[in-house]
Amino acid sequence: MRTRRILEEIRDLRVEIRDLRVESRDLHAENRDMLGFTAEVVQRNELAFRDMGTVLSELGEESRAAREQSRATAAEARAAAEQSRAAAAQSRAAAEESRAAAEETRAQTKAIFALIDRLQGGGAAPAT
Repeated sequence: MRTRRILEEIRDLRVEIRDLRVESRDLHAENRDMLGFTAEVVQRNELAFRDMGTVLSELGEESRAAREQSRATAAEARAAAEQSRAAAAQSRAAAEESRAAAEETRAQTKAIFALIDRLQGGGAAPAT
């Protein structure tokens, strides 16, 4: 009887071992699938990061180019503003010269009319 019980236990243990082997194979297969999936994810991440690095590098280059363009535009704007100030100063000087010349012309014209009046006897010419 005792032998029978031992044999039954051995049979039960063999069934349990068989079940554990099946479960172990399933776990190994699942593990292989998981490793394959993980490898694919890692590969895709590496590609994504490489692409992201390229994009960031391009953005950095574009940003540097935009800053350089901005600096060049600012320098051009400063130069144009300086030219505009110089032109405005020249214009003011020319306007002042023009006013002075107009004043001198008025004074000369007044002097000529006064001279003509004196030559005509001190007054306006008689109407005819």
